[in-house]
Amino acid sequence: MKQSSKTTEVKLTPDDLILTSLNWDEFFDKVSEIEKKKVKGDVFERFTQLYLLTAPKYGLLLKNVWLREEIPLDIRKRVGLPFDDFGIDGLAETHEGKFWSIQSKFRSDSEAVLTYGELVSFVALSAAGNEIELYLIVHT
Repeated sequence: MKQSSKTTEVKLTPDDLILTSLNWDEFFDKVSEIEKKKVKGDVFERFTQLYLLTAPKYGLLLKNVWLREEIPLDIRKRVGLPFDDFGIDGLAETHEGKFWSIQSKFRSDSEAVLTYGELVSFVALSAAGNEIELYLIVHT
């Protein structure tokens, strides 16, 4: 009798990739190997969120950091963000109650320049938002 040799594909979450990386170079290499651009983006957006929540400089300034899908409804309405993904990957709230829009862009080629087309909707949406005082672009 033959045994089936099915291989089970294990899907790592963004947190798994972050937690299993010992340093930036290892994390960068792991994310660079991911084929799907959307998955790379999701991992880097989560990395950005965690960095802003834990880096001492930002911890002193920021009260909350939400990924787009985590932004509370009342905050989303207050700031004027649409529900669809139009370029803002996250939102941070300062201790003073002001908001920062966040755009995270992972590039395997860290020398690659971000283009106008990649940022125009982020900037336009951030500018139209109420109470957004800072636009933060995080790039590899």
